[in-house]
Amino acid sequence: MIRQEIIRKEHLDRIIRMKGRHDVIKVITGIRRCGKSTILSQFREHLIFSGVPEANIISANFESMKFSWIKDAATLHEFFEKSISKEGMTYFLLDEIQHVSGWEKAANSLRIDHEADIYLTGSNSRILSSSLSKDLTGRFFEISAYPLSLKEFMELNEMDNKDHALDRYIELGALPIITIDYDDGDARNMLTGIYNSILFNDIIRMNDIRDPILLENVVRFLLDNIGNIVTAASISRYTGKDDAMVGRYLKAITDSYLFYKAENYDLKGKKLLKTQAKYYCADIGLRNVIAGEQYGDKGRVIENIVFMELLRTGYSVKVGRYGNKEIDFAAKKDRRIAYIQVTLSLANEYNMERELEPFKGPKDHHRRILITGDRIEKSYQDGVEIISLGDFLLNGI
Repeated sequence: MIRQEIIRKEHLDRIIRMKGRHDVIKVITGIRRCGKSTILSQFREHLIFSGVPEANIISANFESMKFSWIKDAATLHEFFEKSISKEGMTYFLLDEIQHVSGWEKAANSLRIDHEADIYLTGSNSRILSSSLSKDLTGRFFEISAYPLSLKEFMELNEMDNKDHALDRYIELGALPIITIDYDDGDARNMLTGIYNSILFNDIIRMNDIRDPILLENVVRFLLDNIGNIVTAASISRYTGKDDAMVGRYLKAITDSYLFYKAENYDLKGKKLLKTQAKYYCADIGLRNVIAGEQYGDKGRVIENIVFMELLRTGYSVKVGRYGNKEIDFAAKKDRRIAYIQVTLSLANEYNMERELEPFKGPKDHHRRILITGDRIEKSYQDGVEIISLGDFLLNGI
């Protein structure tokens, strides 16, 4: 029997570090069904274990009918006032807050008027919009939540064979609700349902989208072009719509966390190439189901997986460009920088030379790492570390 839940330790630790900072509202963001509600529930258990009375922990999910009467700042404020504890700190754990219009005004009032520690989740980055920034300048802290790591996937599914787990991870994706006990048809149905829910609830409804056919066409273009440089003009040619409209739809899509954008960075000139970027899907299982398997596609699939793992482990990631050479990722964390190439296989000398060539551009001493889908032991060539995808996902860089 597959486990129903695992402790999301990395995410939970980030939240626990902010515990008691009632001057700052904590906002947990990420794609629908990546586990935000579970993380919030696990934090609730942590609070109880650490001695907080249950009466001082107020939980609400604004996608539940139980809280459907709370629609705006005034009714949310009323809920806060009725719920606040008369003794000690009150902890508010509020799920999918984007469904309450003007929530930030009520939350800010609660923070000012009472001793309250506030934690929110949202499936659309518009909850961190300009209105929030204006009302809560310097008073909110974003905690990004992502789908499962390979290690978490193996724990959830009680797997100990790394190679088999990696194959299923690439196929099913990393949303916690999709486990290996689903047959292929059930998994596809679940993923299709999640995708449709993201489109309707987190993109169309949140952004008042008037042309859902265009939206689906833009999403399909992005799914078909993970790992490729994309511009608004290239999508415009595909859809027949103008650049401005495409740009608005792109923003709505990335706001939903369905895709993450990797900007193109000129390593030599130290500047962003603003019109060019790559877009990677938050969960490769969603991508596999909606776009389908295509010939020669697996290399870009593992590139997508590497990008999301770098984000999950705290790296800022850009596409690196040096002259006419492109490095898949220039990843930065704290003061550490690594240049990373991703390839499906190094099975022949030509592939090896092709993948090593971009590293010759930058004239610096940052790490150079080549990640391959081959099941190999770590090695070095021309100063470049060569590691397998599985080792990267389980051990990092």
